[in-house]
Parts: sequence; structure tokens; C-alpha cells
Amino acid sequence: MGTSASSQAQARREAQAFIAEGVRLSEEALEAGWEAQLVLYTEEISPRGQLVVDGYTRLGAPVEQVTPQAFKSAADSETPQGLLLVLSMRLLPRPERLTFS
Repeated sequence: MGTSASSQAQARREAQAFIAEGVRLSEEALEAGWEAQLVLYTEEISPRGQLVVDGYTRLGAPVEQVTPQAFKSAADSETPQGLLLVLSMRLLPRPERLTFS
């Protein structure tokens, strides 16, 4: 049975975390300085994905290699790329003034 989008959003807010899957999103998260609460990867990860794992390892994030079966149960995509990040949400400052020009 699937989980509704609203209950998933509520769970993310309560945990103050969200998931990024795949190499490209993970590269962007690392480059943007997003803090990882957990990094999961499989041995079949691509060289680009391994660079992301290495980057988060250097930053001291918890990094775990898991079996493809365990990864597939954690991932939400149909064809997982072997890289999943649990990222901490950021509170962004509210602008003093909104302009819509």
C-alpha cells in the first residue's frame, strides 16, 4: 500500500530531513553544501557516484555500503542508481520584502 504525498511531506517536516536519490541530485547536494544525515550506496555505484560518497565521507557524514536488495527496499525509484542521501532540511531566511517584477 502506498503512502500519500501529504503524509510523506508531514514525515519529512517532522524528521527535518528529505531524501535525494541518484547521482546527479547527490552531486548537486554535495556542491551546494547540504548536510547528509546518512549516505547509502551499493558496490555497483558509478565512478561519479563514488566521488559523491568520498566527498560526504570527507565531511564526516555517516556512510554505509548496503546490498542491492537492501538498497532497492530503501529507494523509491523504479531503477535505483545505487546512491541515496538523507539530507537535513535548511531553514531559509524570509526576505524582508517580496518583489514580483
